[in-house]
Amino acid sequence: MTLEQALSDEERLAQLDLGQLRQLVGLVEYDASGDPFPVSGWDALVWVVGHWVSSREQHLGRDVLTWRLAGAGLMMSAIALVLVP
Repeated sequence: MTLEQALSDEERLAQLDLGQLRQLVGLVEYDASGDPFPVSGWDALVWVVGHWVSSREQHLGRDVLTWRLAGAGLMMSAIALVLVP
């Protein structure tokens, strides 16, 4: 069976060569230097902590979260004023 016979119509329309198809399905070694969005172990931790915080704050309502966002913006502005010469 040739490559052309094994491909579906959608795969043929994508016009990928054999190397690109292998990379797409994970048949080659992963090279983080060529990945624009590399994933590390820390990403999972950040997602878990962010999800936990997000789910705990959802019940506070829009007004409270808006004020918290404004406060965070003021703090960032103050930090920028201190750090910028």
